[in-house]
Amino acid sequence: MENLKKIVDELYKIFYGLLIGWLVNFIKLLKEFCRIKKHKDKLREDRHIYTRCQVIPSKYYKRPDPMIYSQEYLMKQGKAVTWDNPDIQLYTINPVTKGKLAAISSNELAEDTDYIVEATIYNGSTEAPAINMGVDFSFLTFGIGTTSTSIGSTTADLPVKGAPNHPTHADVIWRTPKTAGHYCLQVRLNWKDDANPNNNMGQENTNVGMFHSPATFEFPVKNSTTVEEFMRLEVDTYTLGEPIDCNEVTNGRYVLSDRVTHKPIEGKELCKLLASRHNAGNFPVPVGWSVDISPNNFVLGPGQEQLVKVTIACPDTFTGTQAFNVNAYDKKNQLVGGVTLYTKR
Repeated sequence: MENLKKIVDELYKIFYGLLIGWLVNFIKLLKEFCRIKKHKDKLREDRHIYTRCQVIPSKYYKRPDPMIYSQEYLMKQGKAVTWDNPDIQLYTINPVTKGKLAAISSNELAEDTDYIVEATIYNGSTEAPAINMGVDFSFLTFGIGTTSTSIGSTTADLPVKGAPNHPTHADVIWRTPKTAGHYCLQVRLNWKDDANPNNNMGQENTNVGMFHSPATFEFPVKNSTTVEEFMRLEVDTYTLGEPIDCNEVTNGRYVLSDRVTHKPIEGKELCKLLASRHNAGNFPVPVGWSVDISPNNFVLGPGQEQLVKVTIACPDTFTGTQAFNVNAYDKKNQLVGGVTLYTKR
């Protein structure tokens, strides 16, 4: 009997040891799993590339950031935009060399005529180029949310930011439609492993109206989705400002000091200061002007269009050029598209 008790005690110790050992090892395994998951999440945040068995550190693997002036990307950040894209330019064609002859406004194009459409492309990365990057050109009939038609595609070699030949350019020949009217150009950059794919599409979309007391514009707004959609139109007068002189910013410090503390503006405060110049709320319709959008909100079924009329009146003393941006938003307050209207007098 005493021997049996000893055997039971030994078995109990063995079982107890196995149970505690298993539990301790399970906790260690769980901690290791959590550590690996946390490490992978950190890699994703830092935009590193990894596989199940191997991690490629960012000091070895770099991703380029091809970019163009992108209205949608900027407006998602609360910035005002112009649809007269500074990175898309049209040129007449030399009949002999077939090269660029002279820059021309997108508002002065003739129907059924060849032009060169040139895109200026930037790289946000100082470490990774984009070699043989695809560039797609297309156009929309003038308006908001209208159907896209391909012009053509090409490729471009984009060096790193600050390198010779940066920014780079890409161009195609576009034969304008036979029907007179205004057409909106689009340029899309195609790079699969892009550090920021949200700034890859820019649009050139303008119209010019001479004042004949007042100026009027008409364009369609289309619902390109498969569901009923509410549209709301808003107007502002944003235009691109003069670039800041590089000599005013040295090593990330703005030469001008804060008016209260008299300390140089730098770091995040400097970024906020530079970005605030483009805040959407800073560009209302000027005093003395009136802009009537009819209708300015409506519901469209799938594929439906609504013709919108914009009437702009100016003060009697006005001379010069004034830009008005008309932007369309859906019921989720997401940008659908927009046009820039120029008035001259």
